[in-house]
Amino acid sequence: MNRLGPSLILFAVPFLSLAQDGRQIVSELQKRSHADSEQYEGLLQVIDSGGKISDKRWTYDRIGSH
Repeated sequence: MNRLGPSLILFAVPFLSLAQDGRQIVSELQKRSHADSEQYEGLLQVIDSGGKISDKRWTYDRIGSH
């Protein structure tokens, strides 16, 4: 007997009642994904057969929302 079935249904019911139409869902998604800035750094290392290591580094900075 599957014991997770009823508990999953009870867990999902409140979320179904909150989703009234597609426009509200998209609006909420856009509101939650808003950020004033974003920053990340990257590193790519390539090691050839002779053991030589080549590094490529970059940074990304953004001010304002996407």
